[in-house]
Amino acid sequence: MKSKDKKALHEMTVADLNKKLAELELSFAKAQMEKRVGKLTDRRTGSKLADDIARVKTVIRMKEMEA
Repeated sequence: MKSKDKKALHEMTVADLNKKLAELELSFAKAQMEKRVGKLTDRRTGSKLADDIARVKTVIRMKEMEA
């Protein structure tokens, strides 16, 4: 995730962040399945998605603490 994308997360609402989280978790599950089948070409994809999921969850938690 690029720096500008990280900053954009802070500008999103909690509802938008939850949608983004659902999309990332779905992509992560697909990447895991592709890895098991052997179709995944980029070995770092799963960990990148996991990092992005953690970032989104962190921003959601920060916004919940502010409210």
